[in-house]
Amino acid sequence: MSDRPQPAAGARDSIALPVLFGVVALLIFVAPVLDPGVQLFYRDTGRLYYEVKLAIAERLAHGQLALWDPWTESGVSLLGQVTPAVLHPFTLLYALLPFDVAFKLNHLLPIGAAGLGTYLLARQLGVSRLAALIPAVAYASCGYLVSMVASNLPYAVGGATMPFALAGFLWFLARHTVARFALASFALSLCVYAGEPQSMLFAGLIGTAWAVGRAALAAEEPRTRLRKTFKAGLFAGAWGLSALALSGPASGPAAAQLLASDRLHGVSTLEQEMFANHPLRLFGLLVPFAFDDSPERFSAADQDASRQPFLEYFSPNSGSFADSILLGPPVLLLAACAARRRRGVFLLLGAFVLALASTGAALGVWPVLAQLVPGIRVFRFAEKFIAPASLLLSLAAGLGAAAALEEEPRRAVWLGGLAGALAALLGATLLATWPLQRCLTVVLIDMGVTHNAHLPELFLESLRSGLWVSALLALAVSAIALLRSREKLAARGALLLLALCCTTTAYAATIQQLHTLPIELVREQPVLVRELVARAGPSRGRWRLFVSTWTQVPFIPHFEMRVAHALGSREMLLPQFESLFGIEGINPYFSAPDLQYNRAVMAAPSVLFSLLRVRFAVHMPWQLTPQSAKQYGFIRMMPGAWVHEFPVGPAAFLVSRADSAPTEAAALDLLAGAGFDPHSRAVVLAPEPAFASAPLQKARTTIKTLSPEVLQIDLDADQPALLVVPQHHDPGWRATVDGAAAKVIRTDLTVLGVHVPAGHHTVLLRFWPVGFTAGLWAAGGLVALFLLGSWWERQSLSPE
Repeated sequence: MSDRPQPAAGARDSIALPVLFGVVALLIFVAPVLDPGVQLFYRDTGRLYYEVKLAIAERLAHGQLALWDPWTESGVSLLGQVTPAVLHPFTLLYALLPFDVAFKLNHLLPIGAAGLGTYLLARQLGVSRLAALIPAVAYASCGYLVSMVASNLPYAVGGATMPFALAGFLWFLARHTVARFALASFALSLCVYAGEPQSMLFAGLIGTAWAVGRAALAAEEPRTRLRKTFKAGLFAGAWGLSALALSGPASGPAAAQLLASDRLHGVSTLEQEMFANHPLRLFGLLVPFAFDDSPERFSAADQDASRQPFLEYFSPNSGSFADSILLGPPVLLLAACAARRRRGVFLLLGAFVLALASTGAALGVWPVLAQLVPGIRVFRFAEKFIAPASLLLSLAAGLGAAAALEEEPRRAVWLGGLAGALAALLGATLLATWPLQRCLTVVLIDMGVTHNAHLPELFLESLRSGLWVSALLALAVSAIALLRSREKLAARGALLLLALCCTTTAYAATIQQLHTLPIELVREQPVLVRELVARAGPSRGRWRLFVSTWTQVPFIPHFEMRVAHALGSREMLLPQFESLFGIEGINPYFSAPDLQYNRAVMAAPSVLFSLLRVRFAVHMPWQLTPQSAKQYGFIRMMPGAWVHEFPVGPAAFLVSRADSAPTEAAALDLLAGAGFDPHSRAVVLAPEPAFASAPLQKARTTIKTLSPEVLQIDLDADQPALLVVPQHHDPGWRATVDGAAAKVIRTDLTVLGVHVPAGHHTVLLRFWPVGFTAGLWAAGGLVALFLLGSWWERQSLSPE
């Protein structure tokens, strides 16, 4: 890494051509999604972020910042969950544009941002303007990033932010100024604001390794090298700490929520097995289709008859986190050309380790990193390591392109030969699949989870398509390189053609991951909503819904599998779909759950349904038989769901007795005990003392919701009592009784409780996330320090 960038032949090229190429490629790539008649819908995009962003947009339209989401889990802190990314700059889109337009742009802009950030990062590595176009196109359209754009917004925005953070840090290392350090820290902090702190960890690891490695390998005498290495480590540490401080308004509440969850103990064995790449799936970096989770490639008849090949061979438990991890032959071939440069070796070695880590425990790399790197154990889904691996491979491709086509054109012969050999290998493999089909079928049947004899044919069909596309792309790279080696093609033309090859890879494969639905299907009100509202009236502030989620979701017939699953989830009102149609729910869905709340609902559902104002409990059509439904009091509602109706309790009430439980287990036993009535008796956890007064003869409460974050309760009581408000307990709730501060008690493991004296009183409950104020002070204080330091720096450098 000590080799310094040399001026390249194309270094003086105008920036206009790369910008024009990138903008046109991006617009063509996303054009189908920009159709106003369609909307992104897949996985968490439709089931979580569409609903959450809609709630945020509605609050912004009234000039309010959304801190509390009343729709899910009986209420939940949006900043505590971090993934809603309330404070990210992209949130401004929802204040400026119609919601569906803003939602699309929120998802699609990360593609352009990833390309721009990678371009700037490649330039910091010394790559010329035209050569930097290749890593920009490669990373922006890689399988992982495009899959996240379609299915999981925070990981798309976080992945797009990583190259900006790294580019800023390298920019600072080139010249140590306060302004550069501030911008580098801000760029890194945006990973947290994006709702994806793991991308901040990835960027920090790569930036630290780069800075320390470059200093350690510098051609200087040992004492100087040791001093510079230590200094580089200090810079990297300061960069990370500054970014954490700048992200304080987002990271503070998230840290408070994390401390209250079990995530600090590391992920469970089940979570380790979920969403980790099968080692064989790493071939999906080179070959499209066969190693992708792409059920739409098969007919509806095949979907109904059997499992999909991806589930059968590569992910038997949970499917994929990213439906594709493709980079394609052009990127990998160019990356291989960087192996003769020290910077290239660093990038390739880092990508290799991260790609192996994406397999989870399978190859042993992830457990080692979990022990060596603080913070990695907190994050789930090893498959996400493919994001930084893809970035490093894309950057290596830029270095390789510059080396082979600009700096030493004779190396283009080596690139052409390597690409030709790969094309021949892929072609030979393609041809061999026909005579070896019987043998391969036996191997695949034995390898599969269910040993289904029908699936090998489907897999081999996809494999042949992928091999054919990859062979053609490798052949194109070979032809471009050989033309360049004979000087029949200028460096400028060769680089543009290779960028076009990378773009062709995206259009041939990854563009298929941008799944859309007609907008009317996204927003059409389900039949079940109409039936529930007809029976109970509007839900907001009056009643809640529970949906059984411990079962498979029904598939709507005559639709492709992804669409059928999404529509089935919507029709059954799974979280968060109920909130899209104005129904409050008690089910958890966010990534940092409240375990006490969850365990209480599981241990004593009837008590908690009454407490949390559940009016309807919904079960899937096959969970009950007509006989068991009649036994348990369920009725059939369209579209076939079993529904139990409950009486709804008050929005706030007073109890005269609270039992103190020494442990959570003891509290659960009390809640699940025979005859426990949450409207006359409560349970609190020690050291909160037990409470009892004379039975209430006069008790009246009136609640007024001033906003989701502010509740006003007027009450009358003839005895001291415990006011219980069925809003999900969060440490951020604060209370006053007639203007005097009062303690908010976690009641029945789930809701808010406030001790009130006898008489007439007004209780005001306000929500302000724990850690938010401290985070604002930390970020504001550091910004002030940066401004002061920059002013002092300018003063010291100005001539007297």
